[in-house]
Amino acid sequence: NCSNSQPFIIDANKIGSTAIGPLCGKLVHQGAKLTSIVKNFSNTADYTITPKTMANVVVSMFLGYFNSSGDQQSMYMEADNVTNSGDLNVNGDSTSACYYGGFCGYARLGRTRLTMTNSTNSGDINISGSILNNLLVGGLVGTHTATQIFTNVVNEGDINIDVVSTSTATAADELPMFTIGGIVGNQMGSQTSNNCYNKGNITFTGSTKGKVYIGGHIAYHNATLAMTDSGNTGNIFVGTDAKS
Repeated sequence: NCSNSQPFIIDANKIGSTAIGPLCGKLVHQGAKLTSIVKNFSNTADYTITPKTMANVVVSMFLGYFNSSGDQQSMYMEADNVTNSGDLNVNGDSTSACYYGGFCGYARLGRTRLTMTNSTNSGDINISGSILNNLLVGGLVGTHTATQIFTNVVNEGDINIDVVSTSTATAADELPMFTIGGIVGNQMGSQTSNNCYNKGNITFTGSTKGKVYIGGHIAYHNATLAMTDSGNTGNIFVGTDAKS
């Protein structure tokens, strides 16, 4: 039964690798069989991050970065009735990969699990500036590398991406990747969605030098997917820039 209503602002000239979230910036599980349980958490404040330059930045309106170490066995995050109505606004030039999400920017969990139930994000995600590397954005989760189970989870916030890729890579396997999803940007493990919807609009403008994946529910997914009574009602707009 915790909440945050205080806005968060970074307007420094330069920030390095940074993880930011109203609940926790970076949560690290060390060892085996650990569970983090969060119930009835709400954020109503806006987060505004406008450095001139930044490195690897991970931001969400709940938990920035969830990482496990050790043997990566039986490490769980269970979240129930988590709500966010604050907007995430980022404008800066990044020299590294960045991860943004309504509830979690980056969940790097090995063989573990992220479970979320009865939760809603209604805050907008607005990203602008330039980026040298990957950009992974989701209405709920930017990127996730293990099992994910969502039940009765909704994104109502709009996602607006207006960025310029500054990558100098020429080889296909070195080009940056952009993933923009209404629910999840990049999902690298099994995904189960039951009664989950994206209702927010997704708008992508700018220029890129690599592949761009945009999805109402999931932008990029490479493992088992099970969806029941789930879908997308948001509009997807892609800019007319020749490089998009």
